Amino acid sequence: MEKMTNVKALAYVLENCELPEDIKEKISNIHTTYQKKSATSGERKPTEKQIANSNIAEAVYAWLCEQTEPMVVADIMKNCPACTELESTQRLTPMLSKLHEQGRVEKTVIKRRTHYSAVV
Repeated sequence: MEKMTNVKALAYVLENCELPEDIKEKISNIHTTYQKKSATSGERKPTEKQIANSNIAEAVYAWLCEQTEPMVVADIMKNCPACTELESTQRLTPMLSKLHEQGRVEKTVIKRRTHYSAVV
């Protein structure tokens, strides 16, 4: 069954119910407002920061492809040239997690430390 949204519910009321003219006008205005909100909440252009982060993530992935064994985030930060712009490992970890979700990086826990390696 399809999800009932506010826009659909208001459209149903307007189409199927006998309402006094002033109430019908108010509900029609509310329906129009909800339609505008749902139209603007769609896809947005990525910000400059998001573009920069995706470029760094791609460079980190390319660098990981050259490595022979899994590495912890701290070691990636120290050795990967693309990570010089990043202030801390807290900025790199979400990038690696996103690459892991995409299936491009393998995440392995060894002695309670998370190691990353490229899936080639």
